[in-house]
Amino acid sequence: MKTKKTLNFKVRSLSGQANLQCTVDQLIMAGWVGRNREALQAHIDELAELGIPGPKNVPEFYPLSVDRLSQGTSIQVSGKDTSGEVEFFLVRQGAETYVGLGSDQTDRALETNSITLSKQICDKVLCSTLWPFQEVQTHWDRLRLRAWIEEEGEEVLYQEGLVGEMLAPGELFEKRFDGELPEGTVLFGGTMSVIGGVRPSEKFRMELHDPELQRSLEHGYQIEILNVPG
Repeated sequence: MKTKKTLNFKVRSLSGQANLQCTVDQLIMAGWVGRNREALQAHIDELAELGIPGPKNVPEFYPLSVDRLSQGTSIQVSGKDTSGEVEFFLVRQGAETYVGLGSDQTDRALETNSITLSKQICDKVLCSTLWPFQEVQTHWDRLRLRAWIEEEGEEVLYQEGLVGEMLAPGELFEKRFDGELPEGTVLFGGTMSVIGGVRPSEKFRMELHDPELQRSLEHGYQIEILNVPG
């Protein structure tokens, strides 16, 4: 029997707002998803500086426990070597697919040994508001992701880029699921390079902006660092 997790969202659509309850039994993190091979190589080189090996496949997909999904405003992590990554995610309920905003908090020290375990050890934070995917599908490439971290008491821009820099949802569905996102699956769509190098922070704020319909999904969370004995 599959482990399941219930998530409660608000769907903000052009016709109004509604509540949506999703029962999730699969969490997949896409990685190495850059459309631009030079930008993708830059991200690979960026992580190589931290001792993190490159992918065996492009893109790569990492299955994680659904228990790692969180819609809260704070998470706990073990040690000081974790950092967030802003991403879009997709989830299907019934016949409808929705797009949301999330962060792939990752343990960078563990990542040098196992990318999957480095992701599994940290919660994946979700914004509790979704958009219907069909409302953004025609201008998908223009959606913009941003993330900020706190350094020395000030918020600084950490990531920024268009989702069009990464593989489109349909391509991800085709490569992982042979064409259609399964119901009950949360699929994170991957991320872009950071500004100024990968580094930890105790605060992370993120945004998915839709310039066509003039709206944004936003979420922030704090990271509580647990001391690791020894």
